[in-house]
Amino acid sequence: MEYRFRVSFRVSGEGSLTSEEEFIEFRAESDGSQLRLSSGERGTPLGKNERFSVSGGPFESQEAARYAGESVRHALLIVAARTRRGFDLGQKTLRSFGISPYGKQMLANMLGTQEVMEDHLGITVYPSDPEPRFVGLNMKGTVSRPAQSFAVDLAQTIGRYRLASKKGEIAADLYALSHFARPALARFLLLVIALEALLEPQPRSAEAQAHVDSLIAATTVSTLSDDEKDSLCSALSTLKKESISRTGRRLAESVLGERVYNFLPPGPFFAKIYKIRSDMVHRGDLDAETVHSLIGEVDRFVADIVSTRIAESQTP
Repeated sequence: MEYRFRVSFRVSGEGSLTSEEEFIEFRAESDGSQLRLSSGERGTPLGKNERFSVSGGPFESQEAARYAGESVRHALLIVAARTRRGFDLGQKTLRSFGISPYGKQMLANMLGTQEVMEDHLGITVYPSDPEPRFVGLNMKGTVSRPAQSFAVDLAQTIGRYRLASKKGEIAADLYALSHFARPALARFLLLVIALEALLEPQPRSAEAQAHVDSLIAATTVSTLSDDEKDSLCSALSTLKKESISRTGRRLAESVLGERVYNFLPPGPFFAKIYKIRSDMVHRGDLDAETVHSLIGEVDRFVADIVSTRIAESQTP
């Protein structure tokens, strides 16, 4: 059996690629492999779409097809950075939907094809024969509230409260924007950064600061190069204040009291999500399934802190 790969992705904004063609065939310069750039919707030109795919094959094994797909995914991310464009390749998020075997057979009959597969963002490896028809799901969930209730809420807030500081304004902006970040990983990072914007690390004890000063002094008189000494002294000076992790735990405990998030008190819950953030950003350790399972509680946690800390009363 032979296999093919398909890398599906979105580019920010319809018309981001200009062409009246539905697909363009080309070869990779590195190995001459034949590839096809296709519109995400049959019968629609590339220039009228914001979703696309790059496909290739056949290959003798699933592993070879996936390796080629990874090469294309890497290239897309590099091109995104070079051209300063937003490319959504799923970025290791969980699959957004699935179709039951019965549903696939029903769709295949409707579309007059033998095989149907879900059109997920990212890499899909599939048998070459029969060639599947990829189908998407257009669905958007909305949490609604009566407009009159929204107006009343605004009426009770306008003029009575203002954002208490620039840090609070940044936190509020980031929290509000996080709901427009569709991938859970991007939303998670925005929510944690919104919290970080509120943090103000406090000075450590006098004894701890004196110990840091002794380390700085020892570094200053060492035989290290001036660049290394400056770098180390700068890093050491930051230790005179609490760590971000400790500051966040203290803030969560002081604001949220005895509330519980994902079965944890506020302090440990902050430590948990901050560790996930640090592992992701600094160590390349990503557990997408855990992020997806926590995103609702992280949103509630951040909203509870931000809404409590950012506003100050303007009532005379």
